[in-house]
Amino acid sequence: LMAGAADFAGPYIAIQASTNAAVLNGKGTNSNSEVTNGTLGKTFAGVGVQIGWSIPVADTFLIGLDISYNPASGKISLDSGAGDSANDDITLDIADVTTVSIMPMVSVTENSAVYAKIGLTHADLTWTGNVIDVDLNSSMRGETYALGTRTLYENGAFLQTEFGITDFDSLKVHTKNSSGTGDASPEQVYGAVSLGFRF
Repeated sequence: LMAGAADFAGPYIAIQASTNAAVLNGKGTNSNSEVTNGTLGKTFAGVGVQIGWSIPVADTFLIGLDISYNPASGKISLDSGAGDSANDDITLDIADVTTVSIMPMVSVTENSAVYAKIGLTHADLTWTGNVIDVDLNSSMRGETYALGTRTLYENGAFLQTEFGITDFDSLKVHTKNSSGTGDASPEQVYGAVSLGFRF
């Protein structure tokens, strides 16, 4: 049997547990003008919250607004290299990730639905080490794309699974001890499970 859109409609709140992988693709130039290209990454887990509202627009189709917040943080260390006498090492802490998404959803059985998400994401950044102009890079923004499933129970509770990727804007930093610079294109891949309640 196929559930109608009204079965999934209305406001909801959920607790979300996620596993995240933050990746930086870029290059760095140290005080000896040595250029290093590569990819750096870090995985971290987090627990956050979701709130949203789904509105039925057809028999089995809904459009929703979803807001998620994850306070978990992940640190990535940028090593300037053993040949860099000025020690241009940098550590980047990515935290407080907030995403606002449009979420189209289609019910496929009497208690389950599939959905897609297209959203804008904001994350706070904290820089430590040999870096200046950190205020210009105290946060970053990106676009998030995700797919997921939702299983609904009779009491209004639901279980949700989601996989997505966020493509952030490029970052550029300058080091204090020398003319060293760094350019990076951050991405975040995540998998999440949410337990929530539809009102």
